[in-house]
Amino acid sequence: EVESGVSDGYEISFHAEGEPHIEGEPGDLKFIIRIQTHPYFERKKNDLYTNLTVTLQDALNGFNVSFPHLDGHQVTVNREKITWPGARIKKKGEGLPQHDQNNIIGDLYVTIDVDFPKGELNDEQREAIRTLLHQESKHRLYNGL
Repeated sequence: EVESGVSDGYEISFHAEGEPHIEGEPGDLKFIIRIQTHPYFERKKNDLYTNLTVTLQDALNGFNVSFPHLDGHQVTVNREKITWPGARIKKKGEGLPQHDQNNIIGDLYVTIDVDFPKGELNDEQREAIRTLLHQESKHRLYNGL
């Protein structure tokens, strides 16, 4: 049985369960754990990372999204305010347990991506957005590296 939370390269040894040496004593049987990549989660130590894409409407109005965790339980991400692209939401205690101390659990970090609508807006729709958002047009150039 493999304990939850073990890391890539973790070694499990079974003493005297391997092939016998020349002198007749059995060797050890060793298993080395290799962690497969997951389509939704990336592991860094005990923390998990994932990305969630929401619509522009949900980014502006808030959203409530649930998705299955590795063990099948549902994780809910709830926002009631404006969420910008690249925002990172921390879900404390939703990461992986530390295999040698199960009371230490990592966190889940959800990075938000915003799916902007496709297509074009007509003049009336553009004016409605300007009126609704009340924003001055401004631009800022910076080194984001």
